[in-house]
Amino acid sequence: MTRAVAAMTVAFLLLSVPGVDAGAPLDTVQSQVASVIAIVSRPDLQGAANRVARRALLRAVANHFFDFPEMAQRSLGYHRATPSEAQRAEFVAHFAELLERSYMTTIENYAGETVAYLGEAIEGEHATVRSKIVTTNRAAISVDYRLYRSAGRWVVVDVALESVSLVANYRQQFDHVIRTTSFATLLSRMREGELAAVTVPPRAGKP
Repeated sequence: MTRAVAAMTVAFLLLSVPGVDAGAPLDTVQSQVASVIAIVSRPDLQGAANRVARRALLRAVANHFFDFPEMAQRSLGYHRATPSEAQRAEFVAHFAELLERSYMTTIENYAGETVAYLGEAIEGEHATVRSKIVTTNRAAISVDYRLYRSAGRWVVVDVALESVSLVANYRQQFDHVIRTTSFATLLSRMREGELAAVTVPPRAGKP
């Protein structure tokens, strides 16, 4: 927990630097990431034995942080009109699980490291919040959040891990499966957990 508190302190100091505007999108990301860090840093939730309990708490944060239906739609690209309502509901559920594995696994891989917030850019109803994970060996892992304003609050509609957009990456994977087989096959592969989650492995990043 000590490093998690340190990460939050560093973030606060960065927000106090002139030129870094602490607007609503940045506040949203900082608050939700702090919640994630607190969960993955809890001593009673460490290890494989506590994985289910840890992921349940992380999912509660993710459901508030991410707009999974919108992200799922974007990941389908021009195939978004393909599925039936029942297929669409199942797809969103499986997509949420896949996205959680991508984001949460990366965060878990770097639990205890420092999170620094670099600022935000707002264009109307859309915003980007830039951050990085700074490891103990001074490597930096970029994690950028793309948000939009929905029902009076900011929600995440994409995350770029080391400049790799999760939505764009999955859109490419989904497009290939749908074009070469069918949407039903895509659902089957997602159901069986056959699609690889995009993550940043431990000890990645540049010094």
